[in-house]
Amino acid sequence: MTTSRRLRTLLPRRVASTAMLVLALVATVAATGPSASAATSVPPTPTGLPTGIEALSSYVGANSCDARAKPGTAALGALLVRTYPGTTYGSARACGSDSLATSEHYDGRAVDWIASVRNTTQKAQANAALGWMLATDRAGNTYAMARRLGVMYLIWNNRTWSAYRPADGWVEYQGCLSTAKAATSYDTACHRNHVHISLSWSGAMQRSSYWSKQVAPPEWGPCRSWALSWASPRSSANLTRCQVPPAVKAVPSASSLGKQLVSFSGMYLRSGSTGPAVQAVQSAIGTTASGSFTSTMQAALVAWQKRQGVTGSGVTDAATWRALIRSYAAPPVALGLDATIDSDLVSLSATQGVVLHDSPADVTGRSLAGSWASVADVVTPGDFTGDAVADVVTRTAGGDLYLLRGTGNATFGAPTRIGSGWGIFDAVVSPGDFTGDGRPDVLARRRSDGTLWLYRGTSSGLAATETRVATGWQVFDQVFSPGDLTGDGRPDLLARRRSDGTLWLYAGNGKGGWSVYSRQVGTGWQPFVTLTGAGDLNRDGFSDVLALTTSGTWTAYYGNGKGGWLSGSGTQVGRSGWPLDTAYVGAR
Repeated sequence: MTTSRRLRTLLPRRVASTAMLVLALVATVAATGPSASAATSVPPTPTGLPTGIEALSSYVGANSCDARAKPGTAALGALLVRTYPGTTYGSARACGSDSLATSEHYDGRAVDWIASVRNTTQKAQANAALGWMLATDRAGNTYAMARRLGVMYLIWNNRTWSAYRPADGWVEYQGCLSTAKAATSYDTACHRNHVHISLSWSGAMQRSSYWSKQVAPPEWGPCRSWALSWASPRSSANLTRCQVPPAVKAVPSASSLGKQLVSFSGMYLRSGSTGPAVQAVQSAIGTTASGSFTSTMQAALVAWQKRQGVTGSGVTDAATWRALIRSYAAPPVALGLDATIDSDLVSLSATQGVVLHDSPADVTGRSLAGSWASVADVVTPGDFTGDAVADVVTRTAGGDLYLLRGTGNATFGAPTRIGSGWGIFDAVVSPGDFTGDGRPDVLARRRSDGTLWLYRGTSSGLAATETRVATGWQVFDQVFSPGDLTGDGRPDLLARRRSDGTLWLYAGNGKGGWSVYSRQVGTGWQPFVTLTGAGDLNRDGFSDVLALTTSGTWTAYYGNGKGGWLSGSGTQVGRSGWPLDTAYVGAR
């Protein structure tokens, strides 16, 4: 059996696995697609179907891994086998078990129905079933059964049909009509020995009208979360299109196992799972790397999870994958100070000290353990030390700079001094990796002349030499980094002008400078007491900004990934009662 992805402009692309031996010469269908013999039976049309019907399915590619057939997938396979006795089908496949990066087989949404064009009976059966799916019904609904079953695309006998490009009809698949691919060795790759059917999420979950007797709205399936390569599976319908977070990559120094873990991260593995992803996890947790998720592996995984401070679920849930990455791969963007992906805030006040807040609703927060004596500023650079855990940099009233290594559970190691003489600066901020070398950097504004200086991060702290990157910044009363506001994968800076409250974007170029030196992105920001980056508040994959009002409430500005704001920005979030005499910084 084979797996599926897009072919050029949204057509599915397939790669052959093992070839099946068959006996006759290639028989191709007409360019208009399969045609059925009048004597060949077709699957039944259910009674009680609604008058309405689903729209043709959009392309929703696979991005999750739960290699068990979904209920609608299994029901469709069983329907075909029941209608055509003697045929068989397959569906789910172990994630990462072939050369394709993604496949609807991986999330249980694809049927491979075994039928051969070299068998006269099976060819007629396949043509009849596909003709039934794509026929117009009595009410004039084109492709009626395909719509009611949630068919996304089909591949059969050298050609493919896509619900998202119906006007194209049946088109040649992967050059399979050429004489070069006429041999039996290409029967699997060209789908001459089986029919491939990829389903929408409503069809795969048996929520489409063929099964439910209710018209299903378009579904978009599980969404990939920040810092993981694959989405966690879900059973409930998702009616909102997923935003796509940045790709996750291991740092260059990661081991081959670490890089494997990053590529598999997010795959939902449990008892009965098999394949290379299982083998990689087994290697990471120190049990026999057999590639099969046995009861022995489950016990070993639970023990490993508990040692890492993760709930002993016995499955590779999101928290477990983040712990694996933290241990083996050190991703370029660290998890939060408490090893979560929450949009954290850190506050510093004379009375409360340094406090971690999980969200704009967490007014009380929790005091961070560690040495904070004489701290005047807190900077949250992200993962400064390359261990995939967020760290903190502090500046004392005397101008000394200290690095406090995070542990991932909101505690920190002993402070290490990484600089002195920083009293000459009136603003210190870390945008993350400003220079593109995989390590966070620090920017500081000199009090005397408003010049902005770059200090590159190193494995042991900060480089001894600095680089001037801007002048004239004394006109700003707030300087902070929202992270990547422009959506180009490079951190940026925002600055509020003291005289008129306008907000200006300085887009980083990933090389220690600017791709856009300055662009105004807001007016009327002078009433806000504090501005800070907020991480990804609304979990759409884009960086956001928080602004504290004089009434002690946070206002959210949601980034659109293009250096601007989404509609709905400028609205209150969280709770009121945040102190105004406190310094705040968003934690990455």
